[in-house]
Amino acid sequence: MTRAEANDAGSICVLANFYQHGLQGFQQDRVNAIKQYTRAADLGRSKAHSKLGTIYCQGGCLKKGWM
Repeated sequence: MTRAEANDAGSICVLANFYQHGLQGFQQDRVNAIKQYTRAADLGRSKAHSKLGTIYCQGGCLKKGWM
C-alpha cells in the first residue's frame, strides 16, 4: 500500500488487480479497480491501459453497479 500511496505505477496496477479479482484479502471492488487502473495509466503504466481496455471491451463500465 505504501508504494501505491507514493504513486508507484506498478504497485498501483497490482493493487487494482487485487480489487478487480478480490485477491490477497481484498474485497472485490470493480469500481475501485477501474479507478486504480486509471491512476496507474495516468502515471504511464501501459499494462493499466491494457487492463482498462479489456474491462471496457467486455462492457464492464456499462454494467449496472460498475460506475
